[in-house]
Amino acid sequence: ALIWRIERSLKIYPAWLHILVAKRMARVINKYAREYDVVHYHGHYPHVANYLPSDINLVVTHHDYSVSCPKKTFLKKEGHPCSPGIESRRCAECHLDAPDGFRKWLTRRGVEAWRSGARKAINRHKHIFVSRRLAELNLAVLGEKNAPVSVVHNFVDCRLIRGYVAGQCFKKPGDKKTRVIISNSMDPHKGIKEFLKVAAENDVLNEDVEIVIAGGGSQKAQLEAEYAAKGVVFLGHVPYAEVINAVCDADIYLLPSIWEESCSTGVLEGICLNKDVRALNRGGTPELAKYAVATSQLKLYDDMQSLAKSLTAKNVFRSDISMNTAFGACVAEKVEDILEVYRK
Repeated sequence: ALIWRIERSLKIYPAWLHILVAKRMARVINKYAREYDVVHYHGHYPHVANYLPSDINLVVTHHDYSVSCPKKTFLKKEGHPCSPGIESRRCAECHLDAPDGFRKWLTRRGVEAWRSGARKAINRHKHIFVSRRLAELNLAVLGEKNAPVSVVHNFVDCRLIRGYVAGQCFKKPGDKKTRVIISNSMDPHKGIKEFLKVAAENDVLNEDVEIVIAGGGSQKAQLEAEYAAKGVVFLGHVPYAEVINAVCDADIYLLPSIWEESCSTGVLEGICLNKDVRALNRGGTPELAKYAVATSQLKLYDDMQSLAKSLTAKNVFRSDISMNTAFGACVAEKVEDILEVYRK
């Protein structure tokens, strides 16, 4: 949090401070690493791998673009995904809107230093990316397309979900509304603001469609003030059991993220509960079609307008069973994939 405040205050990317944090974390890990067969690190500091002995069985899992992007979202300031060949100069122009040439230069050098360390880290220890797309984009930026990394999708606790819903995930007789659930933070890269704007412009926010949003975020107060009167339900940040039951009550799980979503557990939850799942066709989301029970369950759209307008159609995927019994992204299945990486 302190480093982020320094970034915001000085409007530079101080990669050297982030690398110092990685060194401190590595020192702490190194005190205990020899007591374990595996050290599995999840976090925004892949450089930890550079400061641990190569004979320690270290596995680093990547959930976002922190390997290559200072903002971790791989998203331009105007809201469009970056290209795989993005240069450090372009990052310096985008990150925090540095107001002068000197701070742009400092940020560019920071990005270059961070990526140089990331290249070394990727080749020094084992790395897991939570989708093939996430790996491809990060490694393309680093110029390490052939790096020996693994891909293991995210997973959900199917037994926990089953206990929360108690098998009751069917539409109530006589209910003609299309009920839509979004479970995500209301932050810029999640696209909820853009989705609600487009939905309002296309008369999607009507009595036939109910949109429920579970989550907090920097844009929540603004969006609630603007759209609650138009029928959108804002649950706020609620316990996981309530999120799952909200998905259970819905007809459609919606993911309007405008960034290249790495591997959405919300999408996996929607598929697990046999819901109609809709999202933009980007990031790791298309890869999750392998877990769907039918080709019509996961619907992908090229733009926000197509996604929003799809809610007015009646082609909603429905299943006779409340949970996907052939779901392949439960903890039990994915643990085996992770153990295989441990043994390499």
